[in-house]
Amino acid sequence: ADCRALLRQAVADAEQMGISFSFGTEMEFYLFRRDDNGEPTRIPYDNAGYMDIAPEDKGENVRREICLTLEQMGIRPECSHHEQGPGQNEIDFRYSDPLTAADNAVTFRAVVNSVAVRNGLAADFSPKPLADKPGNGMHINISAKSRDGEDVMPRIIAGILSHVAEMTVFLNTREESYHRFGSSKAPRYISWSSENRSQLIRIPAAVGEYRRAELRSADPMTNPYIAYTLLIYAGMYGLEHDLQLCPASDFNVYTAPAEVLDGLDCADIPRLTVYNKCDKPNTLSFDPDILLTSAKTGYGLDKLLQKLDEVLSDRVHTIRVLLPYDKLGLAAPMRERGSVQVEEYREDGLYLEGIVKTEDLHCFEGYLV
Repeated sequence: ADCRALLRQAVADAEQMGISFSFGTEMEFYLFRRDDNGEPTRIPYDNAGYMDIAPEDKGENVRREICLTLEQMGIRPECSHHEQGPGQNEIDFRYSDPLTAADNAVTFRAVVNSVAVRNGLAADFSPKPLADKPGNGMHINISAKSRDGEDVMPRIIAGILSHVAEMTVFLNTREESYHRFGSSKAPRYISWSSENRSQLIRIPAAVGEYRRAELRSADPMTNPYIAYTLLIYAGMYGLEHDLQLCPASDFNVYTAPAEVLDGLDCADIPRLTVYNKCDKPNTLSFDPDILLTSAKTGYGLDKLLQKLDEVLSDRVHTIRVLLPYDKLGLAAPMRERGSVQVEEYREDGLYLEGIVKTEDLHCFEGYLV
C-alpha cells in the first residue's frame, strides 16, 4: 500500500468534516563514535546533558550542519539542542500540513545519517540505543482547526486517547520501544496533562496558532505517514462521537504514590509479547512488548482490528494472536466479528485469527502476559 496516499486520503476526509490538521515533530537521536575500521560503536560522541552547550556539547556543530543542510533543501527546523543522554540530540520542526510534516520527517532522518557519516560519526534513531540511558522519542505536536472556528481540540485529544492503545503497535514498532516507556520522561500511562511532561499527552501553555497537543509516546522508528493517518482518524472519531476528555493528571507519574496511580481514569495497559512467525517475503520483524489492550478501559484486539479495517484498506494480511486463559474476555467479541475466528483451542489459551489491512504488518503471533 502507498502510505502517503493513506495520509492524503485522511487529510481529505478531515477536510470534508471542516477540520484541518497540522503536525510538528521533535526528533531525538544519538551520535556515536566509529572505530578504526569505520564501524559504529556504542561510545557516545560526548558526555553532555540536557541543554548543555559547548565545550561539553560536542554535537553543536553537527546539529548546525544538519539544520543548514535542511534549510538549503527548503525544510526549516525550529530549534535544536543537546538532550538528556550522552551524545543525544534533538531537532524540532515548526508545524506544517500532515503530508509536508511526514515528508520532512523522512528527509530529516536521511540528512542526519548523511551528515553524521560526513563527520566520522554514526547517528542512531532507535528507541533505546543504550540500555541504561534515556531513549529516543519522536514527540508529535498536533493542532487542528475547525472551519467554523469551533474549539475542537478537546474532543480530538479524547479521540486519540480512546484509540492510542491500539495505535501503539504502529507508533512503537521495536522491542526496545517498550523498554523506553516509564523512564526519563517517556510515558507509561494513557493520560494527559497541561502541566507535566511525564504524561502521554501534554498540552503546552500556548495560545492562538501555537495551541497544540504533544503526543510523547512515539519514537523515531515509526512510519510518519501511518502515524499521522491514525492520529487524524482517531481525532475525527472523537469529534464524531462527541467524546469528552478524562480528568487531567496534573502530577508526576514517576513520583506519584501507588494509590494515586490506581485511581487514574486513563490507566496503565497490560503488555502483549509478540513473536514474528511469518515466512512471507518482506515481512516486518516484530518482537515488541506491545501496549495493546486495557482491562480498565476495555480496549482490545478486536477494536484494533476494527479500526485498522476502517483506516487501512488496500492490502489484506493475517494476524494471529494467542490469548492464554483469555484474561480480558476478548474471545467472545472477536468471534462475533466476521473477520476473526477461533482457529483452535489449546490448554494455554485461545488461538485467534483475524484480518489486518496494512503494508507494514504481514502477520504476528503472541500472547498476553
